Amino acid sequence: MTVEPTHSTSYWQKAAATEVVDCDVAVVGGGVVGCSVAYWLRNISPASDVVLIERGELASGASGRNAGFLLQGFAADYLTDIERMGRDDARMLWRATLQNRLLVEDLFDPDGIGFAPSGVCRAAADLEEAARLERSATLLVEDGIEAEYMDGDAVNRFLSSRRFQAGLVLGAGAVVDPVRLARRLAETSGATIVEHAPVRSISSELREGIELVTPRLRVHAEKAVLTLNAYLPLLLPEFSALVRPVRAQMLSTASHAPFLKIPVYSHGGHFYARQLADGRLLAGGARHLHREDEVGYSLETTDALQDDIETYLSTYFPTASGLRVENRWAGTMGFSPDGLPVWGRSDDMPDLIWVTGFTGHGLSLGLVAGKMVAETVAGATESALTRFFSVERLQKQDQRSTAGARDA
Repeated sequence: MTVEPTHSTSYWQKAAATEVVDCDVAVVGGGVVGCSVAYWLRNISPASDVVLIERGELASGASGRNAGFLLQGFAADYLTDIERMGRDDARMLWRATLQNRLLVEDLFDPDGIGFAPSGVCRAAADLEEAARLERSATLLVEDGIEAEYMDGDAVNRFLSSRRFQAGLVLGAGAVVDPVRLARRLAETSGATIVEHAPVRSISSELREGIELVTPRLRVHAEKAVLTLNAYLPLLLPEFSALVRPVRAQMLSTASHAPFLKIPVYSHGGHFYARQLADGRLLAGGARHLHREDEVGYSLETTDALQDDIETYLSTYFPTASGLRVENRWAGTMGFSPDGLPVWGRSDDMPDLIWVTGFTGHGLSLGLVAGKMVAETVAGATESALTRFFSVERLQKQDQRSTAGARDA
């Protein structure tokens, strides 16, 4: 695994950061989740002075490097989520992603953030996956979630595709421009936005609050929130067991006449594609074919994986065969041990809250997660989702594993 070096800060570097900014809350990380935390703090606690700190530009990390899907659910299908966590929790989490999508639509002018209520089709690559999608459709409808199952012939006609064995259309799915969404959240948050300011150190050496040091400035905050996702261990290495960096790669093609009427999420989520309004096709995935190579912080694309994305397009979407690739890119996602987001407080700095491990679903949960964290900062009553995402669940799993090992 390729890891950027963690940064210590010398006496001279700290002294050079002469500009001091005081605030009530500092949010570190200008992706969708961090911008959402700042946005909700303004709504929940309007008098709070918030500073939003980003090491590059807003949405320059994984938030601005994805396909812009507002997906419903977490795993490849609802049945898998139920098997992993039980029906009540699966239902709660699917409804959280639906709430997230509704918030995105309701809070801003859709045209201003590139929002479209497109729906999303989960497509099956084999008969086993098709059976799971069919069972998922039944369970979703029973739980009041809009879903339509299609057999192979029907879904291939619908998608102008071939070889898919089935499809599950989730009508509440949508798409958005993730960069414009993050910037809109930040702009309307009223926060002081500080870009190109990587935080090199964080401490509670002040009498009250937390000090964050960047190359040019020091921020003194009563409370701080770290929304760094995969990059959290680079600032605080003790969190490396909670989140690992995983690379995702994508490409975009030249414009073509419209043929893909709905975004597609297939092969258990390992491939995905959508056609933009201008006719360009966005596609990504294939990480499952190169797992060992796709761990780390490198943002370089690789020929082998990019070739697999192109092969996917030509195999399943004949109209896309031969389309010229105009752009290739990569982003770093943060994967948690159980695939779900996790948040907590620092043992050493109780006024420091962190949230990480969105495992490729940061956009689908960004506004809900930001609201959850902002409420926690403001001391609001914990919700069921807040308790579910707490680091305590992983600590309990570790305790059970340790006990099981002793008993074995």
